[in-house]
Amino acid sequence: MNTENEIHENENLQPHHHHHHKDAANAKSSPAKKIIIAALTIILICAASFGIFALIRNVDYMRPVRDICSIYNNRETDTHKLLKLIYSSSDRKTYSQAYKIIANSDTYYNYFENLPAQLEEYYRDNAASGGSDIKMKFDTTGTKDKMDDSQLAIIYNEIEAQATSYQQIIDTIDNMGKEDIQTFADSMGISYRRASSLCDIIRSRCESCIKFSLSSGYYITGRYVLCNKTGDTVDKTDKLTLAVIKFNGKWCIYDGREDGVRLATGMDSLADNDILWDIYNNYIKTVR
Repeated sequence: MNTENEIHENENLQPHHHHHHKDAANAKSSPAKKIIIAALTIILICAASFGIFALIRNVDYMRPVRDICSIYNNRETDTHKLLKLIYSSSDRKTYSQAYKIIANSDTYYNYFENLPAQLEEYYRDNAASGGSDIKMKFDTTGTKDKMDDSQLAIIYNEIEAQATSYQQIIDTIDNMGKEDIQTFADSMGISYRRASSLCDIIRSRCESCIKFSLSSGYYITGRYVLCNKTGDTVDKTDKLTLAVIKFNGKWCIYDGREDGVRLATGMDSLADNDILWDIYNNYIKTVR
């Protein structure tokens, strides 16, 4: 007959089955936990990356403004780079392609050939009066306000209102026969193939302004400024409000670009003239 002590000893010798069940459960759940943790980690990383990417994209609305300032800050004289900085973002590729065609044409060769010397003279004159360390910037003196839907709608309607003019250009180009294109080529001093490509570039530019997207925008109040390291202002524009918009997925300056280009280059022709419309009005439109 078992004594009370023997019973307790036997109980102590019994295996604790419930501990084994917990260990087995932990062993089974461990891979599942690892998968869940890994998935959560990936989600958090993706969310953070998306947030950073979205922030960068929003901050990038100042990119076209910085491009214009970099013309002066780099003392740019390369005419191809110059056009890509003036017509940055959504128009960069268009004007770059056009430049490659017209740079050596009879009508524009002298213009582009003389630009570097004129730019160098402008930079040199400013250095003589204000120092060689002059930098250009956009000095924000007011607010940076994101456009609301009603403000975006106003700009959208302004662009849309020009659709008829853009369509007329497209129709004119579409109605050009081989003889018309050859006449255009001869007047520009370029080959038939290049003239045809230039027509396609201008046509495509017009199409992008008929079927377009406008997703965001900012109003930025301030002025373009040339100043040296000591803080002395060498030159500046009047106070203005830039309208920067996200047009067809890329940021561009809708209003206020000309003032910046004029201060960066010292040239009204670069600031005020659109070379593609100049080609259309003077060399394509006259053919028809």
